[in-house]
Amino acid sequence: MDVSAARSSGSPVFSTYDERAYVLTQYSDDDRLTESDRSINQIRIRQETMAQLVDKAKGFVADKVARVEKPEAELAELSFQSVGRGGATLAGRVDVRNPYSHSIPICEVSYSLKSAGREVASGTMPDPGSLTAGDTTRLDIPVKVPYDFLVSLAKDAGRDWDIDYEMRVGLTVDLPILGNFTLPLTKSGELKLPTLSDVF
Repeated sequence: MDVSAARSSGSPVFSTYDERAYVLTQYSDDDRLTESDRSINQIRIRQETMAQLVDKAKGFVADKVARVEKPEAELAELSFQSVGRGGATLAGRVDVRNPYSHSIPICEVSYSLKSAGREVASGTMPDPGSLTAGDTTRLDIPVKVPYDFLVSLAKDAGRDWDIDYEMRVGLTVDLPILGNFTLPLTKSGELKLPTLSDVF
């Protein structure tokens, strides 16, 4: 049957997919549409409804996450803790305020120290413990720097024996509702290198 004959007989004829889709949206209940046509239309409606529900659920979760109280943390400047022939130990410190009336477990404290675009040291803090309820907890982060790195850094240091550094810390805690939540902290500053008399 050609197109003109089909149209005169009352059967729907579609030249393109878009034309077919348009007719489905306008005449989804028309008896002239086949069972397959109605099934396609129902599937499309269900997909659109599901997409709307998913968007609403995402918005609800995002709103709840934004309203959950989170600890506040501050990363202090680095300082030299001890120096030996094997290298140096730098003292990093994070002060964390816990807004909850109960303690919060600390899952992990990771750190990365960079200077002049190079990573000097990285690692995780062993046995970080937990945040004291309704108070500020101080976390001391020992950063080990090998001796060869100290020598390399000394070559880049100026006459004042200072180097620029960037310290990054990831503090992961177990929060109510959210579960594991990581606070990213960054501190940039200057660090005075030890002299030979400090080492020997």
